[in-house]
Amino acid sequence: MTKDRRELYAIHIHGNWCLTCAKIDKVIHETADYFQQRENVEYVVFDETNPESLAKSEVLAKGYGLLDVFEHERHTGELLFVDKKTKEVLTKWYGVGSKEKYIQATEDLLAGKDVESILAKKRDYELSKPTKEIIEKAKLYIVDIHHDMCGGCAITAPVFEAVAKDYLKNEEVCFFTFDLTTPETVDQTRELAQALDIEEIYNNQKHTGEVLFIDAKKKEILKTLILEEDSNRYQEIISELKKLV
Repeated sequence: MTKDRRELYAIHIHGNWCLTCAKIDKVIHETADYFQQRENVEYVVFDETNPESLAKSEVLAKGYGLLDVFEHERHTGELLFVDKKTKEVLTKWYGVGSKEKYIQATEDLLAGKDVESILAKKRDYELSKPTKEIIEKAKLYIVDIHHDMCGGCAITAPVFEAVAKDYLKNEEVCFFTFDLTTPETVDQTRELAQALDIEEIYNNQKHTGEVLFIDAKKKEILKTLILEEDSNRYQEIISELKKLV
């Protein structure tokens, strides 16, 4: 048997709310048996389902020296193959439902070969990203948790952005985006959350396609919407919450 040239982490980015995860979980779990038996491969799950699982996953990532991967790789439904030594993400596979393909990719990577990524479709959006100074004037924050390759975001983002245009001149209500698409947008989002003193909310909320209604003063989530297609629902909630903040 040829000696492996690499050691790998196989990292599943998971969320119980993720429709793609629901489709591939059975295959991933079956492949996990192979990972656990294969020398030089370690299977890891970063679970983004809720604040508790996120906190546990962060601790796990820290223990493996994978905090940078945990921070920047936020697309659920993906399996990441990471070089154990360099912590480099070698390839990403999204929505693949074949145990045999995962095994072949693993063997190729262990042998030192390159394996092409399989990614979800990337869409282009114009996202609400006002300055910190504009946001700080508001009493109510409305925040879209977004990823350009999130299928649910293709539903949420256009409605969110259409409603946001109605409030451009309303200083009490501010729409903006937690953009998890790239390492750069993740870093920018964390910096903004820190500046607004809502970093804890950012840390705990990773459900793309979800919209948060946040009390700007109390730093509390008052309402959430998931994959909402009705702009009137936004208007109803804003009217209700403006009386409370």
